[in-house]
Amino acid sequence: MRGQGQSAAVAVARTECQRCGAPLRVGQRLCLACGRVAVKYAHSTEERYAIDLMSIAEEADAISHLHEVLGSVVEGRMPALEFVIGDPNMYSEAERLRRTRLPARLLSDLSRETAEEISGRLTKHGVEVRVVHPRAAIVEAGKGFGALAVGVSLAVLAGQLSGWLAFAITVPLLVVVGVFLTRSMHASSQSNAPSLFRLRKAPAALPASDPLVARLAALLQGDTPEDVRVHVGELALLVQRLVDHRASLLGQAAEIDALTEPVAPLVALIEGQVAALRTITRDLVGLQEGAMVRALAASEARGEPAARREEIHRGLERLRALEDARAAAFHRLLEAASLMRRAIELGLGVHDAQQVHEHHVQLALAALGSDEA
Repeated sequence: MRGQGQSAAVAVARTECQRCGAPLRVGQRLCLACGRVAVKYAHSTEERYAIDLMSIAEEADAISHLHEVLGSVVEGRMPALEFVIGDPNMYSEAERLRRTRLPARLLSDLSRETAEEISGRLTKHGVEVRVVHPRAAIVEAGKGFGALAVGVSLAVLAGQLSGWLAFAITVPLLVVVGVFLTRSMHASSQSNAPSLFRLRKAPAALPASDPLVARLAALLQGDTPEDVRVHVGELALLVQRLVDHRASLLGQAAEIDALTEPVAPLVALIEGQVAALRTITRDLVGLQEGAMVRALAASEARGEPAARREEIHRGLERLRALEDARAAAFHRLLEAASLMRRAIELGLGVHDAQQVHEHHVQLALAALGSDEA
């Protein structure tokens, strides 16, 4: 059954859950491994923390680790990560222009919790990052202006002195003021620097499909057999896409509701079969057919009375009964899954004529615009 092509509605592209790191299909909001919202991190418009890459080792493991962690949380495809590491004079002019200088701002506009969690994941294999406080630039600028004010005051005082005493006070003063001003200007420019990446967008609200998806995701927790997880995982994504499709329709709500009405009771039926399969699988633990057959043969070889073998015979009979029950429950699960796939395919096949027309108009306008350009 698994050898046949998958439904066109099932995505092939994969990404990662930001909570547990498990692979999941693109577009899937709830992780089927941990049962929680797959997008954990989001931008904040209030706290505005940032993460700066301060240094990175030249080894391939460091770049690979940085690419792996960022790839699981940022939006879009990860570009090749190239930085100016160490002495800039070791690079050609073209390489210096192409590569990113350090420190570099990786992400900005984050909550403190998000910034600390992502930086904690990044700080391995020679990757050094720093969480930048949103008021850090203001503090540095305040230090600079404070140093300038003190410098002006002392310069006025030094102007009233004469000779080497005025020189001895003024020169160190100018150096200190220059250092503070340079640091404050650098901090201010860093605070306004655009980040290299943006976080993957989290859903503003979980649509109506997600209660059903959550029920299916709950079936994947605990001791659910692996062969059951495969089918339930695909059904969870199909249910999510079905109701998302339902929400996008403008004028065909009644038709799609009629076609997809069996989905909710089918989810309940699948829950029942998965629960039965879990129970049977637990009961099968400890019933090893090979061990029982060997024990039976050894007992017969020793010439033991038949009563000594009754328990082994009962174990074999129980094993066969459980295997038959498991096969029947799995068959009912596959039948329910097949009916659900059919209902979902019918629902996904419903399209709003007005919406399709507007989509075609937009495509035509885009094509005309590209021709004129």
